[in-house]
Amino acid sequence: MSTTDFLENLKKFEPTLKIKSKMCKITGQEWEDTAQEVRRRLWEKKDQFDPQKASFNTWASHLADNCIKNLIRDSKTKKASYLNNALDIDELENE
Repeated sequence: MSTTDFLENLKKFEPTLKIKSKMCKITGQEWEDTAQEVRRRLWEKKDQFDPQKASFNTWASHLADNCIKNLIRDSKTKKASYLNNALDIDELENE
């Protein structure tokens, strides 16, 4: 898939990505961070997309679900302890 085609398909997938990202609650992350991580993973795996097997939306949705599951799992482990211990900058300003 060419970069142009990928970006066009990703633009069409954005509303779905926004919904998926807002539905999950990951410690230390805003929904925009989750969406950005999913976009990064989609970009990394864009060469694995096969239009013979699935539509872009189906493929991207499946990949997004797996990515979000991994982010949720990792946020609960020591691997992401920096997220679990993250301080909100607004809280620091109020002290």
